[in-house]
Amino acid sequence: MIRPCIVCQTIFNSGSEDYSQQKEEKHVDLIKSLKSSMDNLNKELEKMKKKELNSMKLIKNGKIYSLCSRKYLSLTMH
Repeated sequence: MIRPCIVCQTIFNSGSEDYSQQKEEKHVDLIKSLKSSMDNLNKELEKMKKKELNSMKLIKNGKIYSLCSRKYLSLTMH
């Protein structure tokens, strides 16, 4: 008998049953779906980080400065 992971045991309530081919296929589909969702969330996080960095730029006297660190709020010229 193949034992499903804890996620599939919870979702399919299959902890004490034989792990059928159909449930194994659902398990694979679920893992692929979770991975895809995590990839999409990571992409969104990267977009937010880039947007945050761009919003931290300051233009003064025609020169572009950016905050290097929120902790020290130091300015560097680009």
